[in-house]
Amino acid sequence: MIRDSPSTLPKSPAKTGKIPALPDHFSFSSMQQFQMCPRKWFYGYLAKAPRERQPSALLFGASLHEALAHLHICRQKGRKADLATLESVFAAHWQKSAAEAEVCYGKTESKEELSRIARELFKLLLEAPPGQARILAVERPVRLKLPGLSVVVVGRADLILEIDGIIWLIDLKTSRNALAADQLAQGGAQLALYTAALRAEGARWLIPSRAKLLVLRKLKQPKLEAFEVNIGAASLERAKRMLSDTWRLLEAAASCGAFPTKPGWACTACPYRDRCLRDTSEGIQVPQGSGFKARSPQDRTDEKSQSKVSALLSALAGWFTR
Repeated sequence: MIRDSPSTLPKSPAKTGKIPALPDHFSFSSMQQFQMCPRKWFYGYLAKAPRERQPSALLFGASLHEALAHLHICRQKGRKADLATLESVFAAHWQKSAAEAEVCYGKTESKEELSRIARELFKLLLEAPPGQARILAVERPVRLKLPGLSVVVVGRADLILEIDGIIWLIDLKTSRNALAADQLAQGGAQLALYTAALRAEGARWLIPSRAKLLVLRKLKQPKLEAFEVNIGAASLERAKRMLSDTWRLLEAAASCGAFPTKPGWACTACPYRDRCLRDTSEGIQVPQGSGFKARSPQDRTDEKSQSKVSALLSALAGWFTR
């Protein structure tokens, strides 16, 4: 396990009183990280703290994604990718990432079982008839400047296909559970944003008119599920609103150095759990009851700072329960 050293890691903003410099770009994954837990976002994106551990679900998804990118690049170039090659790419990515931080498995999980599930998913993908699909792009970077947002939004389109003259944008997801309606709507918003970015870039040959989420279900008997999602104007507006609202909260958090925790089931395998527990015991902002309360001694001695922190945490508390 890689453990951080209090003497060498950047300090939490509530300890130093310094306003951290925010990134010059934003993404859906960054937004979702902040929504999940502002403190976790701070450790990963600003403090750049080394991970103490990593959930097996995230490592599985990343390793599977790496192997599927290899598969699609091979197909795009007219080369064949067999099962053994995909398993090798999956295993190599897993081994490299596992060497960086301890892997936390679920109660019924193991490396061997997850490798078996990956193998079955690869078989399903290899056995699926290719049809008349023509691969136009794999892992295509996108960038878009949104009005009213001080940073550029970035992302990566997993797969762009042409089928019977229709250009499709495909996003690959791994999940044990079936996707809920809100997850499908958020997926549509993300792909609507990517579509807008491709349109703004002028890449006419890549602008999709339709989009799907391809879900690789991590079950004992793995299966593939595909859902067409809306990438129209309403979905794009949803994406813009989500990103803008989150970025404003993020700027407010940075301005007063308050990145509260959001305790829940994800804490068990959180990459920064040990450091978070240390910071919490030393009086950094932590949740209290149903809302948030600032506990830093420094903030208690500064009424203006306290007011800012209280306002921010109240906004966060309300936002999380929307």
